[in-house]
Amino acid sequence: MQEITFEHFTDFIRQHAGVSSKRLITPSTQFEKDLGITGDDGIEFLEAIERHYGVAFCKDEQGFREMFKLGPNEYLFHSEGFGIPFWWFGQKPVVRAFTVGEFYTILQALFSN
Repeated sequence: MQEITFEHFTDFIRQHAGVSSKRLITPSTQFEKDLGITGDDGIEFLEAIERHYGVAFCKDEQGFREMFKLGPNEYLFHSEGFGIPFWWFGQKPVVRAFTVGEFYTILQALFSN
C-alpha cells in the first residue's frame, strides 16, 4: 500500500466535501465546526475514505469506538436521528471535536497494518 501524505489527504477532503482551495486545512481543523461535514455527509465521507484508500474501519461498534477513541454516548458527527428519543431517556449525545489530524493519524495506522 502506498504511503499517504497529509497534503494528499487534505486534497481528498477538498474534493469530496467541496472545500475551497483557499480555505486552510491544518491538523487542528475540525470536520464539523470548520468544514461543515456532519450527519449523513460524515458517514458518506467515512465510506468514501474506505473506498478511495482501500482501507476498512472496524465493522463492529466497539472496534469503531476504540479506533476513534469515542466514549459512551459520544459520536463523530451529529445525526438527523438525535433529538427527542435521546432527550426522552435523559441521554444527550455528545459529538466529539474530531480533527483532520486525528483522522490522518488513524489512516496512517491503517496503512501500516
